[in-house]
Amino acid sequence: MIVKNRSKIIKVAIIYAISFPILSSPYLGAKFGKSWLNSSCNQEDACSKEGSSIGLYIGYDFSNWLALEADYIDLGSLDIKETGKEKLTYTSLSPTLKFEVSPYFNVFSKLGLAKVSSKNIDDYALLGAAGMDYRATNHISLRLEYQRVNHISHPQTHIDTNTIMLGMAYVFPSKDQGYSVPVQIEGEERPSTVIREKQPQPITREAKTYLISHIDFGKAEFTSSAKQQLDHVVSFLYSYSDATVMITGHTDSTGPAKYNQVLSEKRAEAAANYLAEKGVDKERIHYQGKGEDEPLESNATLEGRQKNRRVDMMIHY
Repeated sequence: MIVKNRSKIIKVAIIYAISFPILSSPYLGAKFGKSWLNSSCNQEDACSKEGSSIGLYIGYDFSNWLALEADYIDLGSLDIKETGKEKLTYTSLSPTLKFEVSPYFNVFSKLGLAKVSSKNIDDYALLGAAGMDYRATNHISLRLEYQRVNHISHPQTHIDTNTIMLGMAYVFPSKDQGYSVPVQIEGEERPSTVIREKQPQPITREAKTYLISHIDFGKAEFTSSAKQQLDHVVSFLYSYSDATVMITGHTDSTGPAKYNQVLSEKRAEAAANYLAEKGVDKERIHYQGKGEDEPLESNATLEGRQKNRRVDMMIHY
């Protein structure tokens, strides 16, 4: 039964995953912790309430605030005295809402449906959960999560289960994935030098550069004025169907260099995501982050730091 349940979870998550090739980011993890039954099942000493829990989870981030997660949880053996020890397990599928506190840390909540199983239980019940994720590296995420499955039908009583668990997930790399982080930007277009060989030699491709600047501190999401500038880029790419764009995110020097590197990558990802949403083929879009390494101005002044918080877009056509 456990193998079947795990297969169902993975199949469901993969179906949702392949439906969102640009905005999605897949992850797979394991978790362990403590489980207990609500006091409502302990009437007249009806049950022994505590056990150990282990689980697997798989999910997709559709954006920085929305994900879909599937869980398999083994709650361990709990002694319901009318029927003896029962090993409780459940599988669940839940939309998940996330709030990003920083590029490394978010809090989340989810509400979904759980299929609960034991030797005397075969029931569907409502699942609610809340927790926090910490992005330890580009591909490793750590999690603390509380889950509750409410009002499970049992031949002798009704059961409410609780779990609190620590988890670790692997976030799969996706070169073309895009997701927004909170951003406010004003943009300005900046042409670069155009180079063309006019002799009967191989012609060097022309280049055009756009500069999106005045990004708020710690942010990477676009305002209406910035989107207007990005729309100019989209129009240009529509006009030159063989053109490619390299997007580079930058930060000022405030804060740790590691933090700034992640933030610069997210700024570049947000711009790449916007172009893809507007219909630009993702194969034409490339992006990178340079952190605080390539300032335009001195970071010693407020004005200089504002100019250094930017996204450069180099188009070759």
